[in-house]
Amino acid sequence: MNNQLDRDAMRVQVERTIAAGVPGIVTLGLATKVQRLSRAEREQLVNWAREDIGSRVPLAVTATGDTVREQTEFGNWDVAHGAQWLILQPPSTRTEPERFYFDFFAAVMNGSTGTAGAGIQNAEYLGVGLSPEALAELSLVK
Repeated sequence: MNNQLDRDAMRVQVERTIAAGVPGIVTLGLATKVQRLSRAEREQLVNWAREDIGSRVPLAVTATGDTVREQTEFGNWDVAHGAQWLILQPPSTRTEPERFYFDFFAAVMNGSTGTAGAGIQNAEYLGVGLSPEALAELSLVK
């Protein structure tokens, strides 16, 4: 509303979601317009989610960025601020071969610190997807 983050709405959403019995909460979404948020806004949402969740359920955060460095830095920031899981989102380029995305995700995973798990948004519906063979190989990274 009014092009501003809504603290009260975030708190209500987390409380209702936990009350419904979810096993965990993901913030910053999947294949959303989260890239339109500034880094400071994304960090604010992660902090609010962590504050509202406490230790009641795990927190997963979608790590975005068009470069390995950008995504790794944000992912490491997320882990340092309470994320137990990262969801790696493909960069916005849609014209590269599969190997580019494999190498991108592998580099982000290898650059991640901490003990957080990582999942990949295999976004075939966005024109970016990894084959089952590539996903299996990627599961062995790190």
